[in-house]
Amino acid sequence: MKNSSLVRDVYGNPPSFFKAACIEASKGGIGSYYNVGCLFAKSIHQLAPYTLNIEEWDQEIDILKKNVLSKRDDEVLHWLNQVYPKLMKLVPSKRRTQFLDGFCYGIDNYC
Repeated sequence: MKNSSLVRDVYGNPPSFFKAACIEASKGGIGSYYNVGCLFAKSIHQLAPYTLNIEEWDQEIDILKKNVLSKRDDEVLHWLNQVYPKLMKLVPSKRRTQFLDGFCYGIDNYC
């Protein structure tokens, strides 16, 4: 995101709920990478980086929401890869669109 330069590689190892959701999605059962994206979006406020205060993180989330609502998928995906690179490595490239659809739905409806 052009306006977002506060965060880079801020999150260490993926939280266990995210790993578990990715494992479930990879098995092709009821869970899917759409569900992983939606679950992640619902949790994003709790996954704030340690390097930012709450006000700065809220600004980042506001920019993210604007890009989601404007359908700037490339900007959203860039932000996710910049802020959460280790988490995004768990999402196969061929499932990124599915993940992004669920993530955008979650941001739009739960944040």
